[in-house]
Parts: sequence; C-alpha cells; structure tokens
Amino acid sequence: MRVAWLAIVTFLGSLLISGGLSNTLAMDSNGRYFALGVGSRSCGDYIKFREKRVENFTPEQYEIAEVIMEHWVAGYLTAHNFYVTDTYDVVGVVTMDLLKERIEK
Repeated sequence: MRVAWLAIVTFLGSLLISGGLSNTLAMDSNGRYFALGVGSRSCGDYIKFREKRVENFTPEQYEIAEVIMEHWVAGYLTAHNFYVTDTYDVVGVVTMDLLKERIEK
C-alpha cells in the first residue's frame, strides 16, 4: 500500500512541477466540455421540474425525482468548488436533505 501511495504522490508531483496539470482537464482547446446527465440542464430546467406536482407521483416516481434533484444539486456544487478560487468544499458538513430544504426556500 505504501508503494502505491508513493507512486501516486510522485506522479502528481511530477505533473505539478511540469505544469501539466492544467492540460489534464477534460476540456478542449476552447475551454468547452460535454456535460452528461442532469449536469447539462439549466437552473430554469431544475425549477420547472421542481414545480411539477410531485404529490401525484407514485412512490417509485418520487424516488426517481429525488435522485435527479440530488444529482443536479451535487453537480452544481461540484462546479462551484471547481470554479471558485480558494474553495475546497462549499458544502462542508451540511447534509443533502438540508441543502434541498434551503433550495426549496
């Protein structure tokens, strides 16, 4: 295990020293990338989805809707962590349930 850790640290260190880390981002030369899943949907799409009458959903449909919303929130916050300087984790110890509650307000 120690050998694997040392190999990883050595590899990451060499990337940082060579300046190659910025070239390993999954973007093209114009800074564009392809978003998969709900990550490709806008905030407006999220609001429209959330405003639908979920009380008419079956339990299975409601579970699916909850997962979709959680993934959208997680993707948004991941992008925030990526793009905002000096931010490692904007969420901290806040739970997903509390985040969804705050968004609803």
